[in-house]
Amino acid sequence: MKSTTKKLTWLGHNCFIFEYGDAKFIVDPFLIPDSSPFSAESIAADYVLVSHGHDDHCADALTIARKNNASVVAVAEIAGFFTKRGVKTEPVNIGGAIYLPVSGDASVPKAQILAVQAPHSSTLPQGDHGGNSLGFVVSFSQNGVSLS
Repeated sequence: MKSTTKKLTWLGHNCFIFEYGDAKFIVDPFLIPDSSPFSAESIAADYVLVSHGHDDHCADALTIARKNNASVVAVAEIAGFFTKRGVKTEPVNIGGAIYLPVSGDASVPKAQILAVQAPHSSTLPQGDHGGNSLGFVVSFSQNGVSLS
């Protein structure tokens, strides 16, 4: 079985970036100077996961998605918000899952992103309702590949 590099880094506040193989996933990007030593312009990512619409969870999502041509993964209402701003999106609803490539290598399994319920309010920056808040369960072990 092929070994795949895995790395998790806390970037400040509720923001993490995790790497699996060639892919980088940033979760809830909020990288203001008081909360993080990183800037949105310095982040490389393939996917931007947004749990809900509050500014302290998505303030830098648009900048990171545009800079990297990354896809925003979020509930339909938030995905629509980002689609209108010209970035790629992967809408997902509670209980649903999407599968995202992490490498051009067919022997590396895709990432499964399962959306789970995470009760919380969600209002987008311009006051629109942000739909249901999500938690994400990310798995890289489907298709019979074990990652022990």
